[in-house]
Amino acid sequence: MHDTGIPRSIIGCILQDAGHTLPVCEKCGITPDSFPDAACRAVFTVAQALHAEFEPVNLTTISVRLERDGTLSDVGGREWLEKAVDEITTVQDAAYLAKELKSLEDERSLRDLAMLLAEGKIKVPDAIEQLQALEFGTNGSIVFPSFTIAELLAYQTDPAHYIAGRGFLKRGAGTLLTAGTGQGKSVLAMQVGLSVAAGVPILGCIEVKKPFRVCYVQAENDADVAKGHAAGILGHLDIEPDTIVEKWTMHHVYGLHGPALRRWLEATLHREPADLLILDPYQAYVPAVNLNSTEAFLEWRNEIEPVLKDQKLALLLVCHPPKPGDRSKWNPLESTYMAAGTSAISNWARASAELSTCGQDTERFRLRF
Repeated sequence: MHDTGIPRSIIGCILQDAGHTLPVCEKCGITPDSFPDAACRAVFTVAQALHAEFEPVNLTTISVRLERDGTLSDVGGREWLEKAVDEITTVQDAAYLAKELKSLEDERSLRDLAMLLAEGKIKVPDAIEQLQALEFGTNGSIVFPSFTIAELLAYQTDPAHYIAGRGFLKRGAGTLLTAGTGQGKSVLAMQVGLSVAAGVPILGCIEVKKPFRVCYVQAENDADVAKGHAAGILGHLDIEPDTIVEKWTMHHVYGLHGPALRRWLEATLHREPADLLILDPYQAYVPAVNLNSTEAFLEWRNEIEPVLKDQKLALLLVCHPPKPGDRSKWNPLESTYMAAGTSAISNWARASAELSTCGQDTERFRLRF
């Protein structure tokens, strides 16, 4: 497949299955500038814009947006788009095609840099700096966000990124839910998930603007226990099960951690796109005996965080506390460290909620945020 065929094939994959292809492109560092021809650049730019606005990305929506912008005829019309779709046999080639496209872009950049150097249009130190930038991907997937002070002060979060409240559950971020053994954190986590799927306020007070898709991944409760929890919660919240059939799925997953967990999540979320991911409990998916280890948490985070960013997921992470110790002098903020014995997990989380009994009264509970 030659230089011009690969870009067009990427466009075909996007038109067939943007939910799979665009995250793959982002991971490989594909930008509009990666495409050598104007038509592919225009289509990719529109696809990115629709995806960022959480709008459907397909042949129809891209055609409508291009036509609205007055550029549909420039790319060859709807016929060009339809042909790009017909030429693709499977979107499973998207990852390979994206890597090839990135490689072609890097080759063009190297040729251009060599030409500038040969013509004396760039100095050697500047050429070395650009070469290093190319090697380390500063124009690609390894770029991290940066802000000037003006950009930072002007920054506004897209309201569509809020799943619940003003960021209690937010796309690309993690929220902790901790509680002692047997206090009902799994029931509470399921209630959060079902509330989000139904589009009703969490606990009657945390706003959920509309129904969102929820993927609940848990390792401890079998089907009998989970059924009892779900039936009780749905009855209490007066939610008809039929109304959330397409919004809520539950998977009993155990024995996966590290890259294996990430691959399973990516495959599952490709088949069943979600807005909120619930992992219950965190400890079941950490590849370490010492859960108090910061290294264990960082290893877990480095696998899960790209999934959150690529899929634009909010995460609710259910955590078991360590064995009880003397907490008599702990303040409410310090209680978040019950999560796993390391400050790294508490510092990483966007928000934390701890479920606990009211003193010695085991019939009454409080939830501290």
